[in-house]
Amino acid sequence: MGIKLKSAGAVSRFNDPVAKAFPPVSSGLEYLNFFGLDAALSARNLAALRPNGALIGIPVVNSDHIVLTSQDAYIETGIAQPDSFTFISVAKPTADAINAPLIGNAGSPFVGGAGNTNGALLYFNKGTASDAMTTPSLNVTENIGGTATINSIGLASTAFTDLPACFIGTYDASTGVRALYNMTAGTSIIGTASAYASAKGSSLRIGSTYNTNYGGPVAHYAGGIYDRALTAGECQKLYQWIAGLLLAKRGITV
Repeated sequence: MGIKLKSAGAVSRFNDPVAKAFPPVSSGLEYLNFFGLDAALSARNLAALRPNGALIGIPVVNSDHIVLTSQDAYIETGIAQPDSFTFISVAKPTADAINAPLIGNAGSPFVGGAGNTNGALLYFNKGTASDAMTTPSLNVTENIGGTATINSIGLASTAFTDLPACFIGTYDASTGVRALYNMTAGTSIIGTASAYASAKGSSLRIGSTYNTNYGGPVAHYAGGIYDRALTAGECQKLYQWIAGLLLAKRGITV
């Protein structure tokens, strides 16, 4: 039986490898985990009735986070890209991270089309390697006449920081609207509606894509996937819950 992680105050066994989480926003939850402490904990999936992920490669495991690098050390969730989705990542880039993936499947086989697709990707767009800035970005690839075409939005570039932040990206397939939030900074961007369906790819990964266009390393503290687009209010409620757990159990402020 799983451990119910209902609130920061109620959690008695946060580091139990068989724990299951019941966040205040639970509908559509496919994947959730808080990383760090040891590899086994970093591979678990706290979402009820969902299988664990698989840890690929040898990440750097710290007491409160893991460091992942695309195609080298990452988590294979085994979760197919949903039509609509929400990606949650508590992370921070490293000084040498260029176009570093948080959650996604860029470069994977195009489901329903030819060749590969950039699918969906929440990532740090480094831009200029020497300016110590990064741009949190969300890509959703669209199927335009059988051709996979990237539609991207990004928040304002920010300087590297020693503190992690909580990023949430959503995509609503019924409207084609994508949104990206830096919950820690209180900033957001809402993309314009699109009439095109998404060009979906293979299963989603934490900290990696399927091609060599993205690297890392990135420090990951928590990650989550929903099979629907959460509302702004739901994102705020979920952020407060995640932030409360990280502060209570890992001493991290996000």
